[in-house]
Amino acid sequence: MCLTVLPNCKPEIAQEDITCWKTVKHVHDICWKAPVMGTFHKYNRVLVACDKLKMVHAYGGIFCDFDFIDEGFHAYTNIDYAKNKLKQNKLKLFSSRILVKCTIPAGAEYCLGFDNEIVANKMIVHKPNESKK
Repeated sequence: MCLTVLPNCKPEIAQEDITCWKTVKHVHDICWKAPVMGTFHKYNRVLVACDKLKMVHAYGGIFCDFDFIDEGFHAYTNIDYAKNKLKQNKLKLFSSRILVKCTIPAGAEYCLGFDNEIVANKMIVHKPNESKK
């Protein structure tokens, strides 16, 4: 998954915690699996994907009118939009994914994309039963 942003968009530093929503493969109450990368992570821990978000000006070797961010934790800023995307994905063979509440902690680097998308270098993914609170 990559985040598409306008050219010359710069990542920002979160001044306070940011709530967002992420689709994950729930393994058990201790950990989850990133659907695209296939990596395992523990719930309720500050996870660090990278030191700084890196903007790239080409995707797959093709230069575009937009910039992209691949590395980082990707999520959605709007729960209704996230639920709709999850429903669409479940129709496309990704039925094992669930939606969980996440927190981008204050001080983390993040960037907003189109369609309620966000990517951050740090994220806390909450356990599914805690996501309803």
